[in-house]
Amino acid sequence: MRLSDISTGLPKGVKGPPPMPYKVANSPATAPGWREIDVAYSCIPDPVYPWDPQVMRAILEFAPDAVPMWVHWVFLSPSETGNPEVVVFGRHALGRRIRNLTSELEPFRCAMPTMPSQGLSFERPNRIWFIHEGSPNPKYPDLPGTFLPFDGSILDRAKKSAIGFRMTEKEFIETMKEEFIERERAAKDLRLQKLDEDMDDRRRDFEAYAQKQFDQISESEAESYLQAQAAGEFKRKPKVSIVVP
Repeated sequence: MRLSDISTGLPKGVKGPPPMPYKVANSPATAPGWREIDVAYSCIPDPVYPWDPQVMRAILEFAPDAVPMWVHWVFLSPSETGNPEVVVFGRHALGRRIRNLTSELEPFRCAMPTMPSQGLSFERPNRIWFIHEGSPNPKYPDLPGTFLPFDGSILDRAKKSAIGFRMTEKEFIETMKEEFIERERAAKDLRLQKLDEDMDDRRRDFEAYAQKQFDQISESEAESYLQAQAAGEFKRKPKVSIVVP
């Protein structure tokens, strides 16, 4: 069949595709679920959930190019509710002001405060480091994760993420090798060692139990058992199988 034949319709006797088991959206207004409308970044502290300057100072000690940010995440609620509404989610985030660029960065909007802000001065970020959010919504995984405050949790995540900032490429590769290969290998060896030790403990317990039971057997019982074994009385009896046609 040629493509030109398809444009004129299906030939006789050729069935078309089966109907879709669900509704297909034909426009953004009819798309199912939550719909992302816009994402905007700002270095201006949110009036309700401002970033903590003490935590930010601790981050700047190991990541001096870090910048605190607030994310405005705009969504439209599901159309199937019959009354879709615009909902704005707010999340803390960290950006970076990278000077020695090794690749082209994707530009993004970011509102800046009147400097200094909460006693700190910083430049406009040119890279989004990470958005600080918790576990995703199980029903709507496209929505932002749960809200996390600007506290020790973002400090811990920044420390883990900044591990390679001041390393050479060789040092960073060795660190990642230690983190994801050597450490996992050592943990696996430890698990196998504990498994071997557990099996040895079980074997010793069974041997002690078996020896105790063996010690309780009299000489006459042992002689009777050996005679019965020699006579073939302990041969395994064939199993009866039934074949169902």
